[in-house]
Amino acid sequence: MNTNSKRIPLVWLMTLGMVLFTGGYYLGLMESRKELVTLAECISSYKNKKPKSVLGKISVRDKRNKNQSMFRSTPLDPNDIKAQNKVRGIREILLEFQNETNPVYKFSKLGEAMKVLTRDNLAETLGVFESIPFGFDSAQEYGMLLYAWSQFDPYGAIDYCKSRSSGIGSGFAVSGVLEGWTARDPVRAKAWVENPENAGMAKLYNFGLIKGWASQDLKGASEYVMNLEGGGRGW
Repeated sequence: MNTNSKRIPLVWLMTLGMVLFTGGYYLGLMESRKELVTLAECISSYKNKKPKSVLGKISVRDKRNKNQSMFRSTPLDPNDIKAQNKVRGIREILLEFQNETNPVYKFSKLGEAMKVLTRDNLAETLGVFESIPFGFDSAQEYGMLLYAWSQFDPYGAIDYCKSRSSGIGSGFAVSGVLEGWTARDPVRAKAWVENPENAGMAKLYNFGLIKGWASQDLKGASEYVMNLEGGGRGW
């Protein structure tokens, strides 16, 4: 009897433990179901919710385009630059070119000026160039001037070269005119070089002629070289 009385409390403890475990499990299951129901209601409410404004809608494509625009610079319009430089005046740009000591910015300024060179502003441009020695040390400056000048008045540019220098110096300068002239009009430039009056400097002139021609028509320039005296071997 003593043995049975000791076993009874143990049985009750085991039974009580099972009841508590089962009750806790059940309560936890009910709470989980409540959370799932609440989550489902939130999702359903979010899907059915209408945006306050149409402007608030941004598609993936719009976002992609917006991000791309952050890294893509807007190309400059050459016509706008040309118009702005005309307003400023070519002399003002050339004065900036003269006063600039950084060679990168210096020739950038000269390039801006040569883009807007015309018959109307040619005189004031030449007035600025009078302070620049006409020789090999300034060949790059005059090369840009003569190339731009040749686009609207190659004969005037050639006469200018002959008035500023003579002999080989003049010949190299005229070669610069021919480079720009041939790139625009190879037929007339070629006819000028082949004129008997220019035979004495023909070899120098051909340097500019071939260089300008090849920049636009490599095949035509090659054929011209092959037809020169000696079959073009010297070239």
